[in-house]
Amino acid sequence: VQALVHLTDDSEESAAFVERNAPRAAFAGPPGAFAELVERWSEVGVDEVIVPLPPGVDKSIELLERLAPALGTSG
Repeated sequence: VQALVHLTDDSEESAAFVERNAPRAAFAGPPGAFAELVERWSEVGVDEVIVPLPPGVDKSIELLERLAPALGTSG
């Protein structure tokens, strides 16, 4: 699965991001909710999740640092 990922705690921002990127697979929400989604995908046989990194090194590093703990990986 390849999905766009936007980390936020704002539910309206989340909904707008997902709607704006439809029909492409997209997730917006807190890191823990993304980890839960990845777990559900794993349960149905998905063995790889590709997260395109945002433009810019700083934004990419921030995304990885926020996702890694929720996914149980090192940054």
